[in-house]
Amino acid sequence: MFKFNKAAQQQRIDNRNSAVTGHDPFVRPPVPEKKVRNIMKKLHKANGLKRSNSAIEFDVSALTAANRRQIYSSNRSASSEQDNSDLSEHSEKSPLVSARLDNLARLFFSKSMPAETGSRDTIDSVLTTRPNIKYQYSALDSGNGIVERSPRERAQREKALNATQEWIQGANGRYEVIAHLDEIGSRHGKNWFLVTDASVRTDRLQTLLPLPPDCVAFEDLPPNECAREILMELLGSLHHPYIYPVLDLGFLRNSSYNYACLVTPFNSRGSLKDLIYKAQWNEPWARKYTRKPNGLPVSQVQRLGRQILEALLFLKERGFPLHGHLHSGNVILQNGAARLSGLENGLLGLSSRINAVMWSRSVTEIENVDIVCFGHLLYEMCTGQELTTPKPSMRVLEMELQHYPQIGQTRKQILEILGLIFEPPSGVCPSVEDLVLCDLFRSIDLRELRGPCFSTIKPSLSRSTLNLLQAVKKRQCASLGHSLSEANSPCTPPSTPHDRRTDVLPAPYEVFRMY
Repeated sequence: MFKFNKAAQQQRIDNRNSAVTGHDPFVRPPVPEKKVRNIMKKLHKANGLKRSNSAIEFDVSALTAANRRQIYSSNRSASSEQDNSDLSEHSEKSPLVSARLDNLARLFFSKSMPAETGSRDTIDSVLTTRPNIKYQYSALDSGNGIVERSPRERAQREKALNATQEWIQGANGRYEVIAHLDEIGSRHGKNWFLVTDASVRTDRLQTLLPLPPDCVAFEDLPPNECAREILMELLGSLHHPYIYPVLDLGFLRNSSYNYACLVTPFNSRGSLKDLIYKAQWNEPWARKYTRKPNGLPVSQVQRLGRQILEALLFLKERGFPLHGHLHSGNVILQNGAARLSGLENGLLGLSSRINAVMWSRSVTEIENVDIVCFGHLLYEMCTGQELTTPKPSMRVLEMELQHYPQIGQTRKQILEILGLIFEPPSGVCPSVEDLVLCDLFRSIDLRELRGPCFSTIKPSLSRSTLNLLQAVKKRQCASLGHSLSEANSPCTPPSTPHDRRTDVLPAPYEVFRMY
């Protein structure tokens, strides 16, 4: 019996060893509890228990250096799946209440620190820095620590800051300027500010636009009409998941300058061009788009392209004039969705910097402007590169798309859409509805349009607002005809970021950029 029990016990041990062999090499037999207690006692005796430091014992200089290192850390993701999973980072509201509590805590701790822990300048730098790392701005240095500006640039920025402060005072102190940002866009004379909306305790992005002398809002409206109310009525009626809203608008007019102030939601994800170039939204425009771009995955191209088409279709149904400023820099990414911005540019009569249409000798119908620009945008999303000609040939496009294997089996569908736009078989440019029905975009599920917040009811606009829309359409037709007449003579495209740094002007039609 004893030999039988011993043999059975050995058999159970062999079976247990064979069960774990080849599956998990880190499986070990359990350690006795008494042995575990002895090991823990030896560890505590050797290392001892260490007390964590309190907030008063923190080194202020180390905290400041750590905060500044994280100010411009990359928070954006290259894939839309991460955009959808990180909804909290796309929220418009910043935790201002907790930020102020942290400020008070730092003030209390800094006063209780001894003098040798840091200088007064170091303590002041901690108090003046926003505690929320995601929305934090210190010296507005764009990440390299030093911003060198000419006296003329400093004077222009000071003038823009004074104009913004003047408009804020006229808004009854609703907004407070947090930071004067760098030139994150290409438009000359435009300034960007990070402000706080005190009424809702939310961070906003405020832009200051210089207006042309013949602004539509002032030239084509009766003197007794309020331009701000009319524009806000029009922009406020454009509620759509793929339209980036304008929350507030105002004008500054005097003998020395004419400005428009716009307030939009703050979004740390940036634009579609920032995603293509893997750049941060707050970097200077002249530097962040000089990196090597990357094409987007096909699934992301399909979804973002369909969302942009839905935005254009919505504007068309509402009787809105053509966008005229459609490019990757005016497509904002928020919660994984593409939202079209820059609608105010056409309403204010600002000149368009889209070379695709303004230098094309073949586009004569104003309805086709946004369609041609969408073709350029689709090519940029697929390849990461911008087209070098206003209307390329299909043979060239086929050869270029062969160098991008990530397109895969959808290359034929992409070429089909580009062929409809740049070389239509019947000579007629396709409509937005025709592009939506193409195989590349037809089967895309748009979850944003299924929400209860989206309404298909068309609001009724006042007579003054409808008159403004008609005036804008006439201006756009006239500006397109003027651009086509100028295209018959040699011209030089606006400088790209690379050209601005090297002061080299490209040859006509040699380098093509969309602004």
